[in-house]
Amino acid sequence: MADTRAGVKKPDDGLALNPTKGQRRVRPIMMLRRLGWITLALAGALGCDDGGTTSADAGPRPAILFEELYGEVCTVSGCPGRLLQTACTCVASPLDGFDVNRVGCSELEPEGDVPRTPEADFCDGAGASAAPDLGCFMDGSRPTLGTPELVTMYGVVEIFDIGVDTNEITVDVLAEDVDGRLGTVIGSALALVGDPAGPCVESDTDFQGGEPVAERRLGFYQIPEVPTETPLIVRTRGDSEFWRDVYTYGVIIRNDQVEAAPPADACETVAALEGPLFEYRPMALSTSDWHDLADSARLTDGVRARSGVVLAEVRDCADVRLELAQVGTFPLAVGRAYFDGDATHPRPDPEQMAGTGVLGLWAGLDVPAGQVDVAAIGSTGGQTVSLGWYRARAFAGAVTRVELRGLRANQN
Repeated sequence: MADTRAGVKKPDDGLALNPTKGQRRVRPIMMLRRLGWITLALAGALGCDDGGTTSADAGPRPAILFEELYGEVCTVSGCPGRLLQTACTCVASPLDGFDVNRVGCSELEPEGDVPRTPEADFCDGAGASAAPDLGCFMDGSRPTLGTPELVTMYGVVEIFDIGVDTNEITVDVLAEDVDGRLGTVIGSALALVGDPAGPCVESDTDFQGGEPVAERRLGFYQIPEVPTETPLIVRTRGDSEFWRDVYTYGVIIRNDQVEAAPPADACETVAALEGPLFEYRPMALSTSDWHDLADSARLTDGVRARSGVVLAEVRDCADVRLELAQVGTFPLAVGRAYFDGDATHPRPDPEQMAGTGVLGLWAGLDVPAGQVDVAAIGSTGGQTVSLGWYRARAFAGAVTRVELRGLRANQN
């Protein structure tokens, strides 16, 4: 398949498609460690304090800007330790002096000769460390759903980190029901690296230390008659020996993102498709990665059989990754971690507690199966602000992906 990286479509949906490799550099997170504040940060993130108090016991909690737009009735009655209650979740309070900021394309280390661009890498082309775009929370600019039309969804299945070829991975598109429940199956397809996908198969290079060490083939799929302007859940599933089911929430194909015809450089199979079309690259996560996540987050017994993993990415209203955002869930995850800056091999970093890194990634591990609320907050200009929330479902032995990108079209 022709390289579509620079032109990848970005639905109002899940995590970065083929994310970039972040370079190690001196940032506020690194400064936090050097100043010796890691004990304070860890206590805040894990909800610990000397007296075992709840957030209500610690005095009036700070006002969180835009939280008033959240209209659900919450069952949370106070959060442990220094965690703040916001949008039915418990989230660590932002640390003083660590404002949330946009990640610049220049902060992402390139791999090979492929430049990092806002379209493909969800970064700010103008620079680094700018304040987040929160326009979608404002009156008159809040997103709304348009009139649905039917499109053919197509693409390749990408790999979160390590794994074999994404061959014979089933891609399901489901309607999103109330409170994150799974709705009707709209369509399914088997992603293949051989016939009939043929020349549309892509290769994914596995880098270690900046050097290519392996190539994986990414299976191609296509699903007709998928509605636009509709909250969807995209699920990937494969051989349980190699893969964990992944449920990506909040996928919304906007009408202005639809292609009337195949791109000029489309591969043979895509070139034969009739419009309207939409390219979407779902993610597969290997069983190996599942265990590595638990190990990296220091869950010695792993994720319990009746629990799952929530994988979230924080972006602003303009779809740019955010650094130094705080993320949380309810029910609370047993293990929680932010990630390092290596998008080729993203790993939870137990010492990184000031907030998200340059990838905007966060993981909640061992979340009980059932309804789960996910939310993010950050500090900007001396004000604690909501960066978005979403109600999804956690599944036993599976991954739930949620993107927090301001106020979503189905939340207005």
